[in-house]
Amino acid sequence: MTEHPRRLLLRVATKLMAMIALLFFASILLLNLRCSGDPERPLSTQTEQIQANSQQALQRISWSEGNVLVLYRDSKQLAQLEATNPRLSDPDSQRVQQPAGLPAHRARRASHLVLFDRGGEMACPLEWLPPGHRLPPHQPWPGGFREICQNTWYDAAGRAYGGSSTRNIPIPAHHWQGQDLLILGRDGDNHDPQP
Repeated sequence: MTEHPRRLLLRVATKLMAMIALLFFASILLLNLRCSGDPERPLSTQTEQIQANSQQALQRISWSEGNVLVLYRDSKQLAQLEATNPRLSDPDSQRVQQPAGLPAHRARRASHLVLFDRGGEMACPLEWLPPGHRLPPHQPWPGGFREICQNTWYDAAGRAYGGSSTRNIPIPAHHWQGQDLLILGRDGDNHDPQP
């Protein structure tokens, strides 16, 4: 007689544990489910006057979606970026967040690269090292970025050199208006539709 209540208790406990596990997995699925009718939050837009030039190559911009860098590149750097470089992990930028249709130099305006100020697996800030710098492991150094946490190296297009990181630096949605006005947060020249 004592086995019967134990069996019943064991059966109830097993069913209860199975139901808790099902509810746990169902809650995970429901929390990660996105309805197609609910659009993602649009990026905030910001307009910036760009002053990066041959004397001051790098400009940092604080944006609500993440800090951004604008790098001025001269014709010599652009020619080096067009050449094939077997040291790059992803020369065609296939595995990175960036606007569609960018050329190999990864910029809408070739002379000015716009990218997020973060790189590597830890998303650490970047440091610009100009051409000829002696610190980088790839010599002669044509100019590029270093991610400061894990010492990951990138070329002047934000493409990762082989090694610890395989992802290039992400590029935000942006477009240019006139000669030196950068609009962050929108990818094209079209204005947002009015409701």
